[in-house]
Amino acid sequence: MARRKREKRIARRKGETDLELLGRAAAVYVERCDLTGCWNWRGKIGKNGYGRIRIDKQDVLVHRFFCATLNGEFPADFQVDHLCRNRACVAPAHLEAVTHTVNWLRSDSVVRRKLDQVVCLHGHPLSGPNLYVDKRGHRGCKECNRRRTAEYQHRRKSA
Repeated sequence: MARRKREKRIARRKGETDLELLGRAAAVYVERCDLTGCWNWRGKIGKNGYGRIRIDKQDVLVHRFFCATLNGEFPADFQVDHLCRNRACVAPAHLEAVTHTVNWLRSDSVVRRKLDQVVCLHGHPLSGPNLYVDKRGHRGCKECNRRRTAEYQHRRKSA
């Protein structure tokens, strides 16, 4: 059985600044992609796809560390948005500190895409009198809802 190669550790040297530490970490763990311009993190990657590094006995998200060090500090409640949509990227030009709302509005999540929907799956408009919003905030098509209700009632009567 092959032994796993031990990952190099990046420990802060005495009197070392964040920028110097960042430079050493980048030299070891960053791989630049000429095609996309991304700086891909090749060190530890968490389950969610974001790079992690241990600094001063604390696990740190690499993209937050790179953004704060190279682009300037930002409030703790801000999130770092990957403009390139690559979670392993640490290129400062691809990282921007934004609020949660802005980060979510820029995302490509299912919920976010549904907000952009202007017609339902059957082609009815999702606006004006044909749009309803339920208690949970989910949008729906009144015409499709009427059709589903009529079909359900017909099945109940015939059963």
